[in-house]
Amino acid sequence: VIKENFDAVKILCDLLLRSNEVEVSRFGFKYAFASLGVFHQQEVILCLLSHLGDNECVRQSSLSLLSVLAYNYPGSLDILETLSLREAKILMDLLLLLVNSNQAESSKDELSIMIKKQLSHPDIKFKKLGVVGAVLTLKITMGTSNSDGEDSSDMETNLKESEVLFNAVKESTTNYPCSSALFMDELATNILKNGLNQRLEKWISEKVIGDFEETFILDCETEGQYDKYICPVSFQWNLDDFTDSEKSKSIAVCIAKLVTEDLEHSDLDHSSRIVTVAPHFRLMRMVESHLYAGDLGNIDALLGCGVQMPTPETYEEFSSLSDKEQTFALTCLFYAINWFRELINAFATQKDKELKRKVKCTL
Repeated sequence: VIKENFDAVKILCDLLLRSNEVEVSRFGFKYAFASLGVFHQQEVILCLLSHLGDNECVRQSSLSLLSVLAYNYPGSLDILETLSLREAKILMDLLLLLVNSNQAESSKDELSIMIKKQLSHPDIKFKKLGVVGAVLTLKITMGTSNSDGEDSSDMETNLKESEVLFNAVKESTTNYPCSSALFMDELATNILKNGLNQRLEKWISEKVIGDFEETFILDCETEGQYDKYICPVSFQWNLDDFTDSEKSKSIAVCIAKLVTEDLEHSDLDHSSRIVTVAPHFRLMRMVESHLYAGDLGNIDALLGCGVQMPTPETYEEFSSLSDKEQTFALTCLFYAINWFRELINAFATQKDKELKRKVKCTL
């Protein structure tokens, strides 16, 4: 009956949506959604989205109901799956902006739940939507233009919630390197364009620098502790002026180690962390640059440090290598080139003569 009279049902639901009583405003569309198939459910979602330009009461009712449907019916926002990531980003930006501009706490909480549910979703499409939603949440709640003059208690609350959200995204994307890379790229772009609250930026800076050192930096003295390489490797292209005795105490980006992990575990869902090295560094340098007016003194040691790579002899004997060895050698080369590109992009703006020399050597 509802299907046969769906147009009339939509008109009735629209009228109910304008009620000041929460349960009444939700009843029509919520009941229709629960009773109908996928096609008509998507029509319900489109109807609710069309009300985002309505008056404040109707807008809040639509946002709240969208969040309720997203939480109780995991497939309710499948319409997002039909959009490109860019289109979905625009839609989620609008939803979050409307909720925060009207201080609708219940809708804000429901959207937060929806984003966390997307982050925990095993489907990469929904996980990416959660990543985008999380970055937009950080932008809207902790952007420099939104945090100035804010009550100190509200600021502390927002800061704490932002830190929790940041950690939640990091944890949920640990075994999804493409989603992790998207998170860092989106956050870096937002910091470049808009900036975040300075206290949050300092916290993010400490976090990403620590994570980068732990994940991608290898102490040359510990080289012998990791000997499961596909080809012989060595530390190359160190631009710092070390004596022979000091070279063994230097650091390097462990490309060969992480590529080995990637190739050895290629049959598993878990993928190597090497995929995130460029986005991770990009986020790190963006937040440092924004915090310190373009100065990258806190991370300039990376410009001179070496890279763990297959030995030059490996490439000289390339034609005689096995397929696996060739794949290893070329993959290392690919990530090394991308690493150097990131270094050049980051440090080309620095004024220090020694850093300029290292940039030229890197090029």
